[in-house]
Amino acid sequence: MKKRYLGLIVLLGFGLFSACQNEKQKTDEPKTTENDDAFLDLSDKGLSYDDIVFYEVGAERRLQHRAVPGVAQSAPNYISFVAAPVNGIISSMYVNEGQAVKKGQVLMEIESLEYGQLLSDFLQGNSNLQYQKGRLDRNEELAEKGITSQSEMESIRAEYWFAKSNFIAVRARLLTLGLSDQEIEKLKTVEQIEPHLLIRSRIDGVINEHFVELGMPVKAYDNLATVINPKYLLVKAFLSPEDLRYVSVGDSVSIVRQSDNQNGIKSVIASINPALDGNSKAMIANILIHTDGKWPLPGENLRVTLKSEVPEHVFAVPASAISWLGEDAVVYVAVPENRVEVRTVEILSSDENFSFIEKGLIAGENVATNEIFTLKSLVRLNEFAE
Repeated sequence: MKKRYLGLIVLLGFGLFSACQNEKQKTDEPKTTENDDAFLDLSDKGLSYDDIVFYEVGAERRLQHRAVPGVAQSAPNYISFVAAPVNGIISSMYVNEGQAVKKGQVLMEIESLEYGQLLSDFLQGNSNLQYQKGRLDRNEELAEKGITSQSEMESIRAEYWFAKSNFIAVRARLLTLGLSDQEIEKLKTVEQIEPHLLIRSRIDGVINEHFVELGMPVKAYDNLATVINPKYLLVKAFLSPEDLRYVSVGDSVSIVRQSDNQNGIKSVIASINPALDGNSKAMIANILIHTDGKWPLPGENLRVTLKSEVPEHVFAVPASAISWLGEDAVVYVAVPENRVEVRTVEILSSDENFSFIEKGLIAGENVATNEIFTLKSLVRLNEFAE
C-alpha cells in the first residue's frame, strides 16, 4: 500500500515538473509584437500583386533633396570699396548712387597738394634721368677714345643709376594712386601741373553708396563709395552640423525665393566653411551664382535645395511606401506566393518625394507603394485576431 502511494506521489511530482518546464519554455519563446516581421497572404484578403504597384529597391540611384535657408550677398571680386589714395578735397563728382559704371570710369576727382608734389617729383625725376642718360652715353664714347677716365665713368654711372632709381620710385607711387602706364607716359609731355587726381571704378557695376560730398576734405584710405556688380552673387546656405554627413563641395543646388516653388537658379556648392558661423550658429555652404542683375538682390533671403549623393548602402524608396506601426517605420516587401512581408526599416533621412533607408532592405527587393492603408489595416486585423 505504501509502495502504491509512493508511486502515485512520484507520478504527480513528475507531472508537476513537466508542466513547470512547459510553462517556462512558453515564457522563454519570443513574443510576437507589432515590431516583428510578419507575412500577409494577399489571396486570403482578396488582393493580388496586380492590385499593388511595386518599386524595385536600388534600381536607380536617387539624389537626396534637402531644403535649407540662405541669403544672397555680393560675391568676392564683384564688390569694390573706393578709397582715397591721398589727402585732399573732393573737387568733382560724376556719378550718382544707383548709376551703372564701367571698369576704369572716372567717379570723382580729388584736388590734392600731395598729388601735385608727386607730379612735380615725377617730372623732375624724368628730366634728371634723361640728362644722366645722355651724359652717360656721351662719356662712354669719350672713354673708348681715352678722354674720360675710369674713375669719372664710375661716378657718372653711379649718378645715372641714382637718377633711374629715384624715377622708378616716383613712378611706382603714381601707379599706387591708380594711374595707368599710358597716363604716366603722357605726364612726361605736360607743360602745366594739374593736381586733380581722377578716382576710377575698379569693376563694372552700380554705385551702391556715396560716403562723401562735393568739397568734403578726405584723408588717405578714407572710404569714398562702394561699387557692386549685382550679376555675380555669393549665396550662403545655412546647414546644421548633421547635414555635413550628406553635403559636400560640388553638390548641385537650386535657388528660389522662400515663397516661390518655381524653378530657380542652378549652381553647385563652391566651398563649405570649416566651423560654425558665430551669428547663425550654422555651417555655411558658399554658392557662386550668375544672375540677370534683377533677382536675387544682395541681402535677399532665399530657399536653397541641395541635391546630394547618398552612401551606397542607403536605398531610396518612395515616401508613399512608408507606414508607421507604433514608433516603427515599415515597408511591405513582395515575397513569393502572392504574399508580402511587413519589414521594419531604419530611415536615415527623407525629402519631399523619397525616404532613404539605411537598414532593412536589400537591392532588388520590391516594396509596395500603394494600397498601404489596406495593408496596414490587415496587419492590425491579424494582431487583434491573435
